[in-house]
Amino acid sequence: MDRIYRLIDLRERIMRSIAIMFVIILGLMISAGCNDSQESSYQSVNNIDAVSIAIKADTLTPTSAVVLIRNENDYICTFGTYYSIEEKRNDKWYELPYIIKDDIGWDDLGIDVGKTNESKIEVEREEDWEWLYGSLSPGEYRIVKEADIRHQDPDINGRHYFAAEFSITDEMK
Repeated sequence: MDRIYRLIDLRERIMRSIAIMFVIILGLMISAGCNDSQESSYQSVNNIDAVSIAIKADTLTPTSAVVLIRNENDYICTFGTYYSIEEKRNDKWYELPYIIKDDIGWDDLGIDVGKTNESKIEVEREEDWEWLYGSLSPGEYRIVKEADIRHQDPDINGRHYFAAEFSITDEMK
């Protein structure tokens, strides 16, 4: 009789162990599939000649950078405050997920960059992304900004996207 109880107890422990392993494996599969990053929605960037963005030398950190926005054309580009950070993996760009769970908003400012009396050819903007993305791990990234361009040519007139690529290294941490 004692032997039967031991077999039943052993069977119950094995079943519990299998159930726990199943839950752990299922949890790992779900968490691996729940990567919030998705492939970039910006298929065309930097497609207007003489308009560019770049990271200013010696300003890049894992949490911020000074972005230079430059327009050497004869039309006005209006940039806003919105930007996104993307990471390059396997030669594809992926949007980084926000670390905050609350809704966010962006100031609706228009920053004119161009050759007029009111605007400059080049504008500097410090972008601090720690609040939105945290401190970036070593890897290849790009910051993407959108611009509205006013021009008579319908192929140029409208919304365009500009990106500046950068690398975060272990030495920056």
